[in-house]
Amino acid sequence: MNIHIKTAKQSTKSNQIIFFTLAGLILASIVTIILIATNQDQATYISHKPVIIWDLGGVALQTNRKKAVPVIGAGVGAARWLAYSLLGHGFHPANAQKAAFEFMDWRRGNPPQTTAKNGDIPLPLDIREVMKGITTPSEVAESVCKDCDRYTDYFVENYKSNNSAREMIKGIIRCLLPENLVKIQEVNPEVLELIRACKKANNCELLILSNWDKESCDRLIADKPELFENFERHKITFSGNTGFMKPEPEIYNYVTDKFNLDPADCILIDDQPENIAAARAAGWVNSFVHTDAENTKAELIRLGIISNPKIVAHAN
Repeated sequence: MNIHIKTAKQSTKSNQIIFFTLAGLILASIVTIILIATNQDQATYISHKPVIIWDLGGVALQTNRKKAVPVIGAGVGAARWLAYSLLGHGFHPANAQKAAFEFMDWRRGNPPQTTAKNGDIPLPLDIREVMKGITTPSEVAESVCKDCDRYTDYFVENYKSNNSAREMIKGIIRCLLPENLVKIQEVNPEVLELIRACKKANNCELLILSNWDKESCDRLIADKPELFENFERHKITFSGNTGFMKPEPEIYNYVTDKFNLDPADCILIDDQPENIAAARAAGWVNSFVHTDAENTKAELIRLGIISNPKIVAHAN
């Protein structure tokens, strides 16, 4: 009889354990479902808000050529112009960047061309490695300038010169150094007003995605507060910190993954057509080429980001 009562008590206790275990599992499941639903709602909210992604060079920033002259060397530029105009030697100063890029490719064994460009000039491997954070501008500038002095025959053969052409190319390369690169950049005031208008409209996210080296990015942010104060620091992406660069597909995926974005909501504004083509291929279908501030303003109005052109004129 005692044995029977003990067994019944054990059975009751066992049933209670099973009941509370099942109740705990059910409660945990409900909490999990609520959390998942909440996270899905947040993701939907983030991914379905337009995301305006601004480029820097050629869009929000522009090169001040007058400030670049002392870096390149005014005397070198004058000598180069005279040599070209009067003697037919070398290259016109307007083609200095192209000549510098050609030398950089030559010294690396003329690597395969790329879709990445500056204007309509393909970026040499040296520059691409800087933009992807593989090397730094300081390292590249030192290496290229040494090769300029080492391969004097190159300049004689290609430009009938072993001095002025070489020195101008070295001056172009020095523009890559952080202290020089930041100094010769200035904020495009018309584009700045558009950025401020988008921020004031408060109906979109604002990001930056720029092909920019990792060595000078902090200096750039500190030097141009009127531009970067419109963006949250963690929403500024420099290619040099990612290992990729536009127009490589990986950098577009990097941005959407990092910020949990729906590609269809991403709108890249960039001055390079190949970067826009790659963005659209990545699903950033409303991305468009920046040609000037008026064109970009019209596109932002068409997309419903800013509804009144006067917002741009009076943005604070």
